[in-house]
Parts: sequence; structure tokens; C-alpha cells
Amino acid sequence: VNKQRVSRIEQDEKLGKVRLETLKNVAEAMDCIFVYAFVPRDSLEQTVRNQAKLVAQKRAARSNQMMRLEKQELSNSEKEKSLKDLIVDIINTMPKSLWDEK
Repeated sequence: VNKQRVSRIEQDEKLGKVRLETLKNVAEAMDCIFVYAFVPRDSLEQTVRNQAKLVAQKRAARSNQMMRLEKQELSNSEKEKSLKDLIVDIINTMPKSLWDEK
């Protein structure tokens, strides 16, 4: 890989246009292994907790709506406790549908 090519690759990288194949070739020319990875922003535990909370909030909202219609609405503290319990339950059971919610 010549100097001019390296300069072009760097420009493409800045613009977000560099191709994976190009990076693999550069790595090979440098006797390196090219690694392409996703790095999580949070720990796996926090990611699972966040997703469980999202799922629990949606379930709780539906449940709270039904209870309100039936005039059996919970107090705010009861709702909070119920939500926390639901989050724990979702984390413990890890349903396949956990990642279906966005």
C-alpha cells in the first residue's frame, strides 16, 4: 500500500466511506489481523435491565389501562412496586420475546 493510497483511505475513513475489504487489505499489507467489532455502551447486565424495564413499562401500561376501565386502579406506589416486581420477573425468566420490543 503506497503513501498516496494510505492518504486516500484516511480521507475515505473520515467521510465514513471506507470499505471493509479495503481495511482488510491494509491490515494484510501491515501483517495485521483486521477486527471489526461492536462495543456495547453499557454492561450486558445494564442492557438486559434497560430492555426488561421497557417491556415491563409497556405491559404495565396495558394492565393499568384495563384496571382503570374496571375502576380498580392501583395507587402510584403500588404501580411502582408492581413495575419493579415485573422487571425482576422478566430478568429472571428471560423470555425469548424480551428483545422483540423496541
